[in-house]
Amino acid sequence: MGALHDLPGVIEEVFGFDVCRTDLGDGFDGLAVATRDARMILVSVTPNAYRQRFTIAHELAHLLVEDSQELHLDEDVYGARTKREPSEIRANAFAAALLMPQGVLLDAVKPGFARSDFLLLSTRLQVTPRALGFRLQNLRLIDEMAARQWGQVSALGAAKECDEVSALSTAVQGSSAPRPPGLLARDLMQAYLDGKTTVRLYAELLGVNPEEMRVILEQAGSEET
Repeated sequence: MGALHDLPGVIEEVFGFDVCRTDLGDGFDGLAVATRDARMILVSVTPNAYRQRFTIAHELAHLLVEDSQELHLDEDVYGARTKREPSEIRANAFAAALLMPQGVLLDAVKPGFARSDFLLLSTRLQVTPRALGFRLQNLRLIDEMAARQWGQVSALGAAKECDEVSALSTAVQGSSAPRPPGLLARDLMQAYLDGKTTVRLYAELLGVNPEEMRVILEQAGSEET
């Protein structure tokens, strides 16, 4: 049972939408940007790795259905607005289906499915127990009481009980670190290699000193010959 571990990379490869992790300031989970030439998802760096994954999937939905022609900003993907506005309800439903596919859940929930199985499933899918509880209840795979009781466990608590702390730690390290938009970074590097631009734009996107970047790229090229 595999989760979409590199969700940003998958989105860039499959849909051609850039994904960027950066500091959006307090109170903002993420936003979706759509222009004539590009589509981009931006999410705030945070140690809350599973919430960030849900935000990325939520913003992907907005881009796919073109909810906004230019900019769609989400301050809180779990907030009250997402429970009453049709576009937000749809985006949350899409995110839940993407991160917790119905087929995977049907295979996992068998007779005797217990709390320990539930918590392990949440860690393997990299979603919070609360989110998984809602999803399983909506699919009528568990009842409301189980969803409520099991969903009260935190992501860290689930990882500790299932001996998956290392996996959670890796996810937190990733979600806490800035990530430049992968497709833009690729295009800028190719433009530099083709002599169409200087190394400065590529280096600044990655937060690296341009001169250091130039030396590194030249050394890498000479090592291959």
